[in-house]
Amino acid sequence: MKEVRDLVDLVDLIDYAVNMNAEVLDCEAAPAPPARTVRVAVEPRLRGIVKVIFDSMQKSGASSRQELLKAAIKQGCTKAELDAALNYLLKTPILTGSPRPMVSAPAKAAVPPPVAAAPAFDPEAAGEQLVAEMQAAEGGAWTGQELQGGHFQLTPATLHRRRKEHRIIYWRDARHNFHYPKWQFTPGGALLPGIQEVLALFQSQDEWRIMSYFLGQRSQLDELRPLDLLRHGDINKVLAHAQIHAEENTW
Repeated sequence: MKEVRDLVDLVDLIDYAVNMNAEVLDCEAAPAPPARTVRVAVEPRLRGIVKVIFDSMQKSGASSRQELLKAAIKQGCTKAELDAALNYLLKTPILTGSPRPMVSAPAKAAVPPPVAAAPAFDPEAAGEQLVAEMQAAEGGAWTGQELQGGHFQLTPATLHRRRKEHRIIYWRDARHNFHYPKWQFTPGGALLPGIQEVLALFQSQDEWRIMSYFLGQRSQLDELRPLDLLRHGDINKVLAHAQIHAEENTW
């Protein structure tokens, strides 16, 4: 019959449907179960009965239900158990044409991209960046020539004397041209009150250190810059701070 022919065609697939290495259950001592409970009773015996079926088909070429029944009875199984086993097999995905479950290899864990090593700290590059930031801060700087005209009227001789006497903030470029930060001047062209007093305390020609003091946030000044406090007229607070650090050379 058609069910048995289907089974014959699928003998090679038994390793997938049933574990043929499983221990065959002893059928000889089992009494025949009532018809209404045959499905429940056959479950624990299913592997043994299926093995009987396929062994008979492979060894003797049995292809009819009667031949399979004879082989099953010889092994101590009942007709009801044989029918239940055949019906079970015909409903499995292998015999009904349903797609066979695919067993795929476990997906490889995604390998994170290599983390690029942090570039080594380059003090020279960091210094150049800091200098560039100070040069451009608060609108940049005036040149000496620009300070000669307009409302400044500062001659080269006057600028030279102020630089020598620590009375003006300046920086030099690679060609030794002088530049004067705009933030030290008031809109009217005068020096911001407190600038000369702080410079007199430091008495330094280190132009970048001086600029860093005025433009850097200070913890003792509530994280404000000395420049911010001078703009708000809080000159004494800045001078007291500068006095302490000038004495300790920690400004």
